[in-house]
Amino acid sequence: MKNIFCIAAIVSIIAAGCVFPIQDTRTPTPAPTAWEGGPPQATAEAEAIATALETTPEPACVIKANISRTGEKIFHVPGQLNYERTIVDPESGEFWACSEQQAQELGWRKALK
Repeated sequence: MKNIFCIAAIVSIIAAGCVFPIQDTRTPTPAPTAWEGGPPQATAEAEAIATALETTPEPACVIKANISRTGEKIFHVPGQLNYERTIVDPESGEFWACSEQQAQELGWRKALK
């Protein structure tokens, strides 16, 4: 019964235009600190990209000839949308080309974006 009176009193106060903020009585959870649990580990993709960038055979050979998930042979030139995230895996038949012509002669097509 006591709760009903409290609710009625609150409704009356609100109806009268007096609004009191509701206080959160829960115990606050502290925010995690930076590097909690140690620094984040590099992802396998990030490591593979770094390795691919380090293994360019010649500075002039910057075109990435890549085989897609569907088996399509596509090459990417610097500045294209997926160039930075494309990984060259020579063990799968992918390679670094020195010219678009070289990649095309070997059966690769240029990426659309």
